[in-house]
Amino acid sequence: MAAEKSKPHSVDFQIQSIQLMESFLVEPVDLLESIRDFSFEIRMELKINDEHQWFVIMTDIKVRKKNQNDVLGKIKTQCVYHIDHFEDITAKSDDGKIKIPKQLTDTLNSISLSTTRGMMFSAFRGTHLHQAILPVINPANLTEGGS
Repeated sequence: MAAEKSKPHSVDFQIQSIQLMESFLVEPVDLLESIRDFSFEIRMELKINDEHQWFVIMTDIKVRKKNQNDVLGKIKTQCVYHIDHFEDITAKSDDGKIKIPKQLTDTLNSISLSTTRGMMFSAFRGTHLHQAILPVINPANLTEGGS
């Protein structure tokens, strides 16, 4: 299931579902401390359901106070996309892995990150993580396994 570089082409897709899979907060040690500098650990995983012509993108974000290891909060979302003409867009390699155009994975990852940002803002609103707003990130720059 590797992304493949190819010529740009039009792909029609629609969001099939959006789900909040997990969300939690850790109570801060100092309840009066106002945290403004955060770091984010982002992991994205692409799963393919070729029977339904779906791409499923799991986005997992851990929030930490900058330069600290303790996780202050976490959110995990799942975005499911139905891909029209799935068989025309994907191809199987000799080892059985499904090849996907890189431009498509970048687009779906970007939509999934933006969707997760909004869900994160909603989940953390009114808490000590209210200011933990995920910055705009180019998903093409994420390293395999997270950033």
